[in-house]
Amino acid sequence: MAATDALINPKVLRWARESTLLSIDEAARVAHIANPDRLLAAENGDGPITFHQLQRLAHFCRIPLGAFYRDAPPREEDVPPDFRSGPERPDRYTSDLIRTLRTARERRDAALELFQDLDIAIPAMPSVASTSEAHAVLQPLLCTLAWPDQSAQWNRGAKALSTSKEIVERSLPVLVFEFPVESAQVRGCSLFHERLSIIILSSNDVPNARRFSLTHELVHLLLHQSGLCSPLCGRDQLQLERECDVVASESLLPTAALVAEAMERRNEQPQRIVDRIVSRYGMSYSAAALRLHDAGFIGDRDYRQLMHFYDTQRRKQIEAYADRDGGPNYHLLQVQRLGPTFTGAVLDGIYSDHISVTQGASLLGVAASYVSFDGIREQMSSVYGG
Repeated sequence: MAATDALINPKVLRWARESTLLSIDEAARVAHIANPDRLLAAENGDGPITFHQLQRLAHFCRIPLGAFYRDAPPREEDVPPDFRSGPERPDRYTSDLIRTLRTARERRDAALELFQDLDIAIPAMPSVASTSEAHAVLQPLLCTLAWPDQSAQWNRGAKALSTSKEIVERSLPVLVFEFPVESAQVRGCSLFHERLSIIILSSNDVPNARRFSLTHELVHLLLHQSGLCSPLCGRDQLQLERECDVVASESLLPTAALVAEAMERRNEQPQRIVDRIVSRYGMSYSAAALRLHDAGFIGDRDYRQLMHFYDTQRRKQIEAYADRDGGPNYHLLQVQRLGPTFTGAVLDGIYSDHISVTQGASLLGVAASYVSFDGIREQMSSVYGG
């Protein structure tokens, strides 16, 4: 059967490739076009590409097929302000990051439609004028000591992260998504909207670090800001990022609890004190060291040595996580990455017949022919408790 040519706007085809930061060779590989010159010719209006090639490229770029048939490229939301700094700061955006932002915004649009169909009202994001006001909002929300389940030691790793995401999404109009972007590229991202903002976390980062990034990004959203961030990146941080780090760490661990822990172990080595705080309160090592340093319990020299050590350990953990054999069930992984609000809205849309099984499976990133939505709901309950 002869391939069907896609009668699209060449200018949109070029825009799609360039806005996704793909070279001609990279885009040709994605579209399964053997000769990149053929794609270049199609961008110049001198030749066609097939519909299947267009489908592959559109799916990879996270651009709707219909956009390629418009008279002009669609207007995209701006890339959020770049607050990244420190030795790991990337020189530029990457295709992976651009596609991650598009996917997150696509999911938000779908969630807004579902909430409207399900008659679910979305409150406005609270607004604060300063980081100190943000701290007043976040501390009672996220403070470890305020949660009664401490005896079950929920505040360890992945469980602490899922509990934090559940409480955040239940309390504020925020969708929290995890994507497998390199943490060296971005550890956290906030996309502010008056109703239903977005937080993006790197699923390649360790769980306690993701929990800290989640809280850091919440500060930006309460300030009605968007941003690409690399929390706890060291002395080269922008002042605003430093303030967000301080608020995040104080919200997760109140000063009174910090002082009590430090005074009880004031004769121990700084690393032992950090280890105790991390074990008890589920903070990242870098965040615990930052708090102890700012409170005067760790000197400058010890702090620099500890931060270097923890950064090295974090990199090793990320590498070990990437190299491990096996992993969690894929459907469970999707539930963890999509968060309770989005997953729950999609399931409610399916069960109420507002969306089809095929549409729901696509939104959840699973195959409709192999998925059990009852099973996904059970997995969501096991992860988020609701």
